[in-house]
Amino acid sequence: MQTLYGDSLSKKMDETAQSFYSIPGITLMEDASFSTYTIIKENLKNAKKVVFVAGGGNNGGDALAVARLAFLDGCRNISILLSDSGKETELREIQRKACEKIGLSVTKEADKALKDADLIVDGLFGIGLKGDPRAPYDELIEKINKAKAYVISIDVPSGIGDDVRFSKGIKADETVCMAVPKSAVYLPQNRDLAGNINISFPFFPEGAKPESDIRLLQESDLALKKLRSDDYKKTRGSVAIIGGSGRFTGAVVLAAKAAFHTGAGLVTIFTEERLIPSISKAIPSAMVTTYDALKNLDSFDAVLCGPGMGKDHDDALLYAVDNAKKLVVDADGIRAFARLKLKAKSKCIMTPHLGEYAALLASYCQDKETDTPESWIKTLREVSSKTESTIVVKANTLWIAGKERKISVVDGQNPSLGVAGSGDVLSGIITALAAHKDDKAAENGTLLHQSAGRLAHKKFGFYSSDDLISFIGKVR
Repeated sequence: MQTLYGDSLSKKMDETAQSFYSIPGITLMEDASFSTYTIIKENLKNAKKVVFVAGGGNNGGDALAVARLAFLDGCRNISILLSDSGKETELREIQRKACEKIGLSVTKEADKALKDADLIVDGLFGIGLKGDPRAPYDELIEKINKAKAYVISIDVPSGIGDDVRFSKGIKADETVCMAVPKSAVYLPQNRDLAGNINISFPFFPEGAKPESDIRLLQESDLALKKLRSDDYKKTRGSVAIIGGSGRFTGAVVLAAKAAFHTGAGLVTIFTEERLIPSISKAIPSAMVTTYDALKNLDSFDAVLCGPGMGKDHDDALLYAVDNAKKLVVDADGIRAFARLKLKAKSKCIMTPHLGEYAALLASYCQDKETDTPESWIKTLREVSSKTESTIVVKANTLWIAGKERKISVVDGQNPSLGVAGSGDVLSGIITALAAHKDDKAAENGTLLHQSAGRLAHKKFGFYSSDDLISFIGKVR
């Protein structure tokens, strides 16, 4: 697990290191730059033409320091493109003069500098950019994105920031975050701009790091309860799944199978009467009955409502909200939850993809902005608060916001999971974990789903959700 930092906390960290720990700013810059150089050294040495793009701020100073280290280490394939308005910070000025005095090629002509470059090191803007990049910087960003070069960004891809609208940044192939990972690059709308993310040497004293309530989960954070030797079907968790309508029978079947493979002992499906034969045939291990038989939901350890449910069973969701001890809401259930503007009455987890999340926004935060990282994160917390639910937003990265206002992030980057039914599998996993009294069912379920996807991809390449389910139980 790693802590993610926004712009303001990152600046506070830098200020504390200097003011309280008496570490000079130039020392912090040198440490950061040396660490970055060691990470990208091979890229620099293997490129034919490297261009360091240095803005007028301290991020530009970082880029210049890396360029100097590379030059002193024997790289003669590099040049520097200075891009600024004539103003520069004190630290950037120090690094610029050092580069000029050792004989590095320096220019302000972008077209000439970028021509034929096969590696660009981006130090145009760092964290703290206020508003969208303006001319001439927006034009330079566009030129870099159109260049046929590998791009490495220092700290964040320039044009990404807590107060910058999404999709305004440089598209990097690789990003080296300075000392700590930055939350803005892990937003679904920004993640692809960052490419492969590395974290440089943690040169800030631990005491300089402020508290942050956003954490990045890793595979090693998966913590699954082990079955006891005397566990059997009635102690492994009883799950109810409410869903299925019309032609949509697959979603509840996938969710039920996923629940079994996650360890649930008993699964009961509530669906339309005419669907019972086909669902029973598809999953004979589950009990299958009708929506009309919905009663005593409090006898189940956890309830999943929504897969394939359609628009005609709002009463089933209302009953589940009122009676389930633990509730997971997915798919059509989320749209119904939003349409009815409900609040959870017990422990509830909702698992929307971005389209379903938009429905929640329209109902609970209609007038809220979500076009910058800062506003997106703030609104996610608000949706969680207003619905009184844990929200798992599913995209290329997954953001999990709970009632305690802490946020967990899973850097999925697992496109093999983008297959029909994958979300139903996730909801079945989370419901089974909730039934087994896992207090972190949303986090552990998301990590388990990701790990199963990687195992399936390793075995099959691409796969169906049925194939995915068979790998759930192998993640331990």
